[in-house]
Amino acid sequence: MMQVNVVYPPKPFALSAAEAITLENQADQLVAETLRTHDDYISQGRVVDPTRWKVVKEKHNMTAYRTRKRASTRFGRNRVPSDETEAVTASPQMPSFYPVLDKKMEHALSETYPSVTFLEADSEDELLDEFSYVDVLEQNVLEKTRPDRVPLVFCTGVVPGTVEDAALGFFADTDQRGLARESYTREVITDDSRVLARLQGPTQDDPFRFLGVKWCVHTTRGAAGRFIKPRDFVIIESTGMALDSDGVRFSYFLNHSIELDKVPDFRNFGNVRIVFSACHIIRPHSTGAIETFSRGFMDARGKISERLCTYVYCDGLMTVPQTVEEAYAKKLVWSFEAQRRADRSRRLVSLMVSDTCPCCNQRLHTGFAKLLDGNCMCQLCRKTMCRKCTVKKTLPLDASTNLQSTHKAMDFCLGCYLEAKNLPAWHVAMEMRAMTPQTPSRWLHYSYWSARIKILNFSLQAEVLPSKVRSAPWKLSQCARALLSCEATCRRPIFCQTPAIFVSRLSRVRDANPQPQHHIVKAKVKSDIQL
Repeated sequence: MMQVNVVYPPKPFALSAAEAITLENQADQLVAETLRTHDDYISQGRVVDPTRWKVVKEKHNMTAYRTRKRASTRFGRNRVPSDETEAVTASPQMPSFYPVLDKKMEHALSETYPSVTFLEADSEDELLDEFSYVDVLEQNVLEKTRPDRVPLVFCTGVVPGTVEDAALGFFADTDQRGLARESYTREVITDDSRVLARLQGPTQDDPFRFLGVKWCVHTTRGAAGRFIKPRDFVIIESTGMALDSDGVRFSYFLNHSIELDKVPDFRNFGNVRIVFSACHIIRPHSTGAIETFSRGFMDARGKISERLCTYVYCDGLMTVPQTVEEAYAKKLVWSFEAQRRADRSRRLVSLMVSDTCPCCNQRLHTGFAKLLDGNCMCQLCRKTMCRKCTVKKTLPLDASTNLQSTHKAMDFCLGCYLEAKNLPAWHVAMEMRAMTPQTPSRWLHYSYWSARIKILNFSLQAEVLPSKVRSAPWKLSQCARALLSCEATCRRPIFCQTPAIFVSRLSRVRDANPQPQHHIVKAKVKSDIQL
């Protein structure tokens, strides 16, 4: 096979309209499935069945579980035919026996318990039949993409922080911000991270919103990196905030592996393409605390054992506390940049020298004691404080000039650090959006909107509209363009959690329970189009 046209590392490209719509629907469905799974977990009292799930790791008040390996069929009891069973040939060599009324019973139970599916009589999970139900939504997208013999993993726990801080920490709409976020993972070294295609970006209603295709390559730290080949992956990434069925705000972060012809396997360059999926749901738990729920799988391929792969993946799911710290770092960077711009715009004032620490009011060291335990100067307030009241943070600076952002260790006093930490994440995200140059063509390709018009034309034909509208193609196109105009006004189309429940994106009135946006769309069409 010719590899002449392979470009490494891959360059940004434009997705077709069909690919963009497919990826958007797939990302929304995965988030909705994880949200539904979390709802089921809460309804069961947050109790994990030990016969189905095995604890893999506990860290930061979080616990990761994996599905237990299936029981061997040699312990299953033999099936004996009777008057109430009939033989159905599953294969020419091995017939299976099913109760005659199984189909009717399955249909009746499926109507009563729609979240339960049924296993075959001679399945490998015979010893775990009563615990082996699988959510229907779990089979829709995640189970179709999960390879065989790769366990399903979920992680949950309560950690300090807010929903907005978690959304700010997850948000990475540029290459530099992606590298800064990945730098908090200590187990691997991120060599490169690129945004290949942008579908959606931050808006005024949801400044944490991002949907795009990314490619990333990383190597293992330490001596193990000499034996383990670099791993790369192509994912669809989706971040943002939304409302659940109860009108409560939550943030989400999705990374899901996809296959694109434009990004082939780079095995000839020494990389091994991994396949994984990880979706995080962050919900408010109490004052100053959030509940995190994550689930997915990972197939590292190569010669890495399944146990080691699962352990590393679980450790990656437990990075939510580090993500909140990343949000605090972004707030400090924003405060530092704002202070630096203010210093350039006004005349520098002479520093106020004091003999006491402004935080603890203790006398600062002088003379020989200063050499042993020197004082520090805060980068924000420019005041000198003692070593005990100093908060040292390594922040990415000048990330807009080059791909590899410069990390610099900086000192802050305890007061400025707490003040920056308590800044509204929403306000910081809005300021970051204002500082990032954006163009209309950067987020959505023209072909995407053209396809949306065609799809809406087809959908409107099935709606209950006057015959003179359905018979006039130009009026259908006018209806479709009105819907697109309303989508631009609402900043995002509706977010479908289940086929029967519509959950809108976060409204601009943050403390209100907004009206579902499909009602707003219909009202917009009715008022804007003159028949």
